Formats: sequence, structure tokens, C-alpha cells
Amino acid sequence: MKLFGAIVFVLLAFAGNSLLARIAMMDSHIDAISFTTIRLVSAAVILLCLVSWRQILAAISWRHGGLLWLYAIANTVAFIKLPTATGALVLFAMVQLTMLLLSQRRGEKLSAIGYMGALLALVGLGAFLLPKASIDNVAYIAAAIVAGVAWGAYSGAKQQASPVVSTAANFIVASAMILPLQIVLISQLSITLAGVLYAVGSGVITSALGYVLWYWVVRQISGGFAATVQLFAPVMAAILGWALMGEQLSLVSVAAGCVILLGIAIVASQKSRRAEENT
Repeated sequence: MKLFGAIVFVLLAFAGNSLLARIAMMDSHIDAISFTTIRLVSAAVILLCLVSWRQILAAISWRHGGLLWLYAIANTVAFIKLPTATGALVLFAMVQLTMLLLSQRRGEKLSAIGYMGALLALVGLGAFLLPKASIDNVAYIAAAIVAGVAWGAYSGAKQQASPVVSTAANFIVASAMILPLQIVLISQLSITLAGVLYAVGSGVITSALGYVLWYWVVRQISGGFAATVQLFAPVMAAILGWALMGEQLSLVSVAAGCVILLGIAIVASQKSRRAEENT
């Protein structure tokens, strides 16, 4: 029950990242840069309570922190326009496909079935995005794609320290990188109390605590099951968007989303099987 509760919390946290950003952006409670700044800084402050400065200094990586910074900004910008389900699904698909490409570069090969799964996910993603690719949406879809690639590269990178220490160091670096941008754009900032609360919730609960708990969950379950669990994150985001914000999905979008998740599930199962064969 403890593990089940942790998995549910993590999935709610992952989905909540998309939901909080969408709520804040849709109702103009806060601008994208301020939301991202508060999210990164609040997460860094909480993580600082869990590790020492000496550990953080030894784990500083501008490359990893830069990827986290890029993901956080692009993810927030995407939800200025995109519905929760759309942004979450595009983000999740690009994360998984990016991690697949990185594993291929490291010499990890998939079976023919695995490659078919990747192709199926790409076809599903194309079918999902095609009806939404209007002039007004293209820039925000591109932002979601950039966010997914950045997060996939971040997740696939080898960290030098423990997950919690590395995450704390990366959030501190990302915070340091976004503060100058916040200062440069100070005349264009728009902040309300509700927007600050959404951003703090995203930073403290769905980012810092969500990531730390996820690392604990991953140590308790197999890699294949972990990959399968993550499939429910965009599904939960879609459900929350529908239940809390009245967002609607067309039958075509639902079908294409299922194709994407099926393709990713095939890839994940094949990668897990290859990993077990190599151990």
C-alpha cells in the first residue's frame, strides 16, 4: 500500500505539472517567465533542505542544469495555448523518443518489434498533432516538443551524484540561469497571488517532492514496470484537464493518443527485455 500510494502521488505530480502550468497560463494569473522562475527557485529551496551544500557543489553540472532550464521554460510556454492533455502527451512522447535515440547512440539496440513500436508512436504523434497544427498553435506545439526533447536529454544523461543530490544541484543551476532573464524582462512581468501559488505548488509539490519520491519508487520496482507506470501520466493529465477544466478531446485525438501510448509501451517492454537479457 505504501508503494501504491507513492506511485499514485508521483503520477498526480507529473500530471499536476502540466495542469498547474495550464491553469496559470490560461487565465493569465502569471507570465511564463515568472511562473518558471518561481517554480525552479521554490523547488531548489526545498531540495536544499534535503542535502548539504558540499554535496551540491560536487554535483554542479551546467549542462544538466541548462537542460532543466530549457525544459522548464519551454514547458510553461507550451501551456499558454495548448490544452493540458495535448501538452502532456506531446511532452511525454518526445521524452520517450529522445531517450530512445540517446540509447541508440550508446549502442543499445532494439529488436524489430521495438523499432515497430517507435514507428507506431511517431505515426500516432503525427496523427494527433496534424488536426491541431494551425498557425496559432504551431509555436506552442514546437515549445512542447522542445520541452520533451530537453527533458528526455536530461533524464537520459548520466548524473555524477545520487538522484536527489543531482536534482538539487540542477535546480539551483537552472534557477541561477533564469534569474537574469527575469530581470531583463521585468517590465513585461505580470504576477498575481494565485499565479504565485500555482508556481510554488508546481515547484515544491509536483517538481521537488514528486521527483524525489519517483526516485524512491524506481528503486522498488523493475525498469519495465517503471516505464509502464509512466504511461499513465499523460492519461491522468487528460483526465484532470477534463474533470477540473472542462477540456474536451475528439475521438481522433483519443485514438491517436492510444496509438502513441501503445507504441511507447512496446518500446519500453522491448528495452526492459533487452536489459534483463544483458544482466
